[in-house]
Amino acid sequence: MAKTILTTLMAKKGIRNGDVARSLNITEMEVCRWKGCRSYVPPKHRQKLADLLGVNVEDILDERGIAKLAEEATLK
Repeated sequence: MAKTILTTLMAKKGIRNGDVARSLNITEMEVCRWKGCRSYVPPKHRQKLADLLGVNVEDILDERGIAKLAEEATLK
């Protein structure tokens, strides 16, 4: 499985799936799906997810809300 920017940032900041799940009131399994590009991040969660990671939404998600692969973009 290719590594996503979402996965990389969470690891770098020490943020676990459970931390994101609790903050967004979702399941850890949903966070796993986002990290693995198996589902999109619903619009209602995109900004809060970006805020948790300290980045802009566009840095971590494509226009569909799918996590970008690590090699697709570089963070500022």
